Amino acid sequence: MNQHLFPSHVPTHGEVKAILESGCFETLIGGVEDQLLDCKREPYFVDNDARKRELAKDVSAFANAQGGTILLGIETRRDPALHADEIITKIRPFSRDYLDINRYHQILRDWLYPTPDIEIQWFQSQQDDRMGIAAIFIATPQPDRGPFLLRSPIEDNNRSVSIVVG
Repeated sequence: MNQHLFPSHVPTHGEVKAILESGCFETLIGGVEDQLLDCKREPYFVDNDARKRELAKDVSAFANAQGGTILLGIETRRDPALHADEIITKIRPFSRDYLDINRYHQILRDWLYPTPDIEIQWFQSQQDDRMGIAAIFIATPQPDRGPFLLRSPIEDNNRSVSIVVG
C-alpha cells in the first residue's frame, strides 16, 4: 500500500519530478493543484484546432506567469474544504502511444509566439511498463521574453480573434 505524501498539500516542482521519475505515481494522490501545477485526466488529443488551441492556451498561461507543470493522466476533483482548489484523486495512466511529444512541440511552435521554453516527458509506471503519465514542464520565463501569444486565429462567439494572451 502506497502512502500518500501530500494530503491537502501543494507538492513542489522537485517533489513532483522525483515522484514521476520513481514511477510510483500514487503518492501524488491528495496533492493540490495551484498556480504552478495543473492536472489533466488524459493527454491532449490534438486532432482538431480546438484541442490544439487548448494545449497552446494552457502552456501560454503558465509561460506568462511563473512557469509550472501540466500533468497528463491525473484526475482531480474540487474539494469544498480547500475552497477553489482541486485535489488529486486518481492516477489514470495511459499508453505511450497516445503521446506524440514531437507533435506537441510542433503545435506549440505553430500556435505560440514566441515559443516558450518547455520540456515534455513520458514517465513509465512502476506497476506496468506499457503505461505511464506525462508532464509538460514550462520554464520560468526570462524577463526579456514574452508575453507569449496564441497566434493562430480562433473563433469566439462566431467572430475571429487574431492574437490571444493566455
